[in-house]
Amino acid sequence: MAGKPFAPHAAVALLDVSFDQLEIFLLPTATACNQVLFVQPPYIEVTVDTNGAPIRVGSPSVQNGVAFVQVDFHPLGINKYFAIQPGASVTFTHVDAAKGGVWHGTVTVKKQHFQGHVFSYSGTFSAAWCGKD
Repeated sequence: MAGKPFAPHAAVALLDVSFDQLEIFLLPTATACNQVLFVQPPYIEVTVDTNGAPIRVGSPSVQNGVAFVQVDFHPLGINKYFAIQPGASVTFTHVDAAKGGVWHGTVTVKKQHFQGHVFSYSGTFSAAWCGKD
């Protein structure tokens, strides 16, 4: 993340109802659902906008200019975040929107240089489902 390693140890998933987008937060430590929007860096936020289509399971989410995946890197010590879309991919392997459900998948961001920093990421997640924000 911005040229420094980042290893998340927790994740949460929620539906942002104001934009109808799924958000996955990859976090350094466990965070309660009601606190995730107030978390401090470092963390990674993955936004999946399906443009109204169902979430894909077992294949990468669509990146077609209307539906998209965006990975926001929130590095420690930098007062802004870096949003990456080209080269970003998420594949869900299991989704469970029931209370107490868990979402599983992989996130990949191909190595790239952006605003003087290097970004890349590849990892799996197991995210607690928080429901709608």
